[in-house]
Amino acid sequence: MNKKFVIGLASMLLSTQVSAQNIDKSKILIAYYSLSGNTKEIAQQIQKETNGDLFSIELKTPYPSDYDEQTKKAKEELSNGTLPPLKSKVENIADYDIVFIGTPVWWGTASTPVRTFVSENDLTGKKVIPFITHGGGGKDKTVTDLTSLCKGCDVEQNSYVTYGRTGKNLSSWVKEVMSEK
Repeated sequence: MNKKFVIGLASMLLSTQVSAQNIDKSKILIAYYSLSGNTKEIAQQIQKETNGDLFSIELKTPYPSDYDEQTKKAKEELSNGTLPPLKSKVENIADYDIVFIGTPVWWGTASTPVRTFVSENDLTGKKVIPFITHGGGGKDKTVTDLTSLCKGCDVEQNSYVTYGRTGKNLSSWVKEVMSEK
């Protein structure tokens, strides 16, 4: 066998192994807001794929149970730029290298609870990977808006977007975005 070929092959295999080890050593957080359960289900699937830590973004005062009242309040918050207070926070956010952020699409953008989460956590230097659920309108400006909100972050533009609980192969997507780290 050609000596240069063997050295090149060994080098390639070693770099692949090092890259995989770096991903395995990354501390991963999966933070999500879910009102209907769709985003939560995707977050749980991502957790199974990555062994990351799950964090449910919850409001200090939950939205009303009546759908019309929920939408009125949420739309009002978005219109006014109101960031609703959260029930709890991630105490050790600095320990994480990769943060998956899950949000439903509300009027073409990220939900206000997710906006609060991003504004209250220093995600500078972290790989932020959005995953998005919607009821038919698509992701619209959600990734663009999260990128603007997330100063100093490396926001993955190849977000996972799903209508309800169905979408492209989640496992393949997770492997793809994790290999880009």
